[in-house]
Amino acid sequence: SAQTLYPENGAKNVAYDSQLVINFDVEPELTPTASVYIYDSTGNLVDSIKFADETQVFADGSKVAVGAQLVRKEGKSVYITPHNYKLAPASSYYVILDNGAIKAGDFSGFAAGAWEFSTKAEPSIASNTITINNSTNKDNNADFHSIQAALDYVKDKEGTYTLSLSPSKYYELLHYNGKANIVLQGPKDNNRGDNCVIEYINCNDLNGSQNTRVSFFFIGADLTLENVTLINSADGEKVYSSATKYASGNAQAETIFFKSGKGHKLVAYNSSFKGHQDTMQISGKCWFYNCYIEGDVDYIWGTADVALFEECDLYCLRYVKDRAYLFETRVGSTENPLVPKGFVLFNSTVTVAKNQTAFYGRRATAVEKAKSPYYDQCAIVNVNFVGEGNFGDMRWYVGKPPRVTKEPAHIGWKEYN
Repeated sequence: SAQTLYPENGAKNVAYDSQLVINFDVEPELTPTASVYIYDSTGNLVDSIKFADETQVFADGSKVAVGAQLVRKEGKSVYITPHNYKLAPASSYYVILDNGAIKAGDFSGFAAGAWEFSTKAEPSIASNTITINNSTNKDNNADFHSIQAALDYVKDKEGTYTLSLSPSKYYELLHYNGKANIVLQGPKDNNRGDNCVIEYINCNDLNGSQNTRVSFFFIGADLTLENVTLINSADGEKVYSSATKYASGNAQAETIFFKSGKGHKLVAYNSSFKGHQDTMQISGKCWFYNCYIEGDVDYIWGTADVALFEECDLYCLRYVKDRAYLFETRVGSTENPLVPKGFVLFNSTVTVAKNQTAFYGRRATAVEKAKSPYYDQCAIVNVNFVGEGNFGDMRWYVGKPPRVTKEPAHIGWKEYN
């Protein structure tokens, strides 16, 4: 079977954070037990990438199981993602792929010398704007090929950095723990990030902690999102290898976890957030303007002091669960008489999918008799509810009533118009 390679055999000045791509003329089949090997020019093995049951490790030491996503098939192409930090700038490498690892006609893998390339030097960037383009065009002159490499490049710097994304789909698991404020900016004039998509599969079935089960984890600084779509595509049906199936459909699977907390801001404009359970977990002060958000159970939740969702469209999916909750708010502390503003949905529209029953929200602690240390603080103002689904007669899921101590009028669950 004929194939083309990215980078081409013998290519120079390749981005050291690039994916490797094999394009076939027939649809390939991956062998789940196989691996691909990358050696440096002196014959030292620098990376071994399994086709299944893999893990990524990030700069702060966080380890995240990624299943079979480091070697994945899309149509007639196979994408190989090296482990983080294994390939270095200004270095030479060759790829070994055993016969039978990928079945595509008479394709017989790669022996030493069949697929070689060298990487370019680390970029020297004078401005606070960094360009990212994951195109496999050999004339790609962006500073970085991957978003994660750009995040790692700026994480210890001072000030605010704009990461300017070219239109594309970025299949990446993102993890940021740094002090530089980040503006993640897609192309202007798109429709809520429709041509600039960042997607990955992760969930609590793969990784059993809040910090690791999310497709984009962010802590330590402010974050602004403009003109991008974030998707956690764990949906309970995706088979990541012939032997392993992840994501029950009931698993918590955040698309974004903004964990920076008090004193930090998350702002999003003209962007979309797509997931199922727990799509978005937020903290600090947040403002979402002209955004699209979809999910089912508790799909907007967290400990934000204030989170304003203004002129947004929310969509309550019907997938596994027959109940959708827009909000699960954990605001302030019942030990503190000063209660933050909480979560506000304002001048927006909520669509409920067919055969789904939706509620505004539910109590911050899922167990009814458990003592909650938080206030349930949420307001629904000037919101239009549409769609073929149902809305719960109680509106708020009062089977688990909100936790308040003194119950003044400005604390709790509120709706207007």
